Amino acid sequence: SAASDVYKRQHYCILNNDCVMQPGWDAGLLDEVKLGILELFSPQVLEPNHFKEPYSLTMFLEQEHWRFMSERNRGRYQKGFFGGVVIFGAAEVFNTIGKFDEELWLSLEDMDYEYRAHLKQIPIGICGSVSAFHFVSATRKEVPMSEVKNRDYFKNKWGWDFTENENTFPNKLNRKYSKSVSYTHLRAHE
Repeated sequence: SAASDVYKRQHYCILNNDCVMQPGWDAGLLDEVKLGILELFSPQVLEPNHFKEPYSLTMFLEQEHWRFMSERNRGRYQKGFFGGVVIFGAAEVFNTIGKFDEELWLSLEDMDYEYRAHLKQIPIGICGSVSAFHFVSATRKEVPMSEVKNRDYFKNKWGWDFTENENTFPNKLNRKYSKSVSYTHLRAHE
């Protein structure tokens, strides 16, 4: 069966350099592929700004907070979008979508890829059974980039400006923007 062949197929994990994965993450993500709920997805990403109290990599790894979060959220999914700092799926899924757009550098490349997955009707989302720790914009502090250039390119490419509606930063944190990405804008490209 296709589920039993999961471990024989090639898979890719796109991982930002400011992320640390929980121990055993690779087997956990392969188990998610085997379930067949999502074809392209992210683990839940824990960031220091998600917590009212100070949160650190030490807490994530040494205190095994990842274990608590993964066990608590096993079987929970947020469908229709993924977190761009970690993206996982079978090689054939990535091949179906194609390469990342090199015009989008260090911002919006994940949204562009997510949108292209929607256009191909590939089930995407976030799975709760695996966790990652993200240092948040560690690379951006070191490397200059242009948010405005990327935003304008994205707007010209797709004909809509994510900053004018659902994908504002507060809504992204609340995960409310996915309905618009998956329905409203897709209809314009059908």
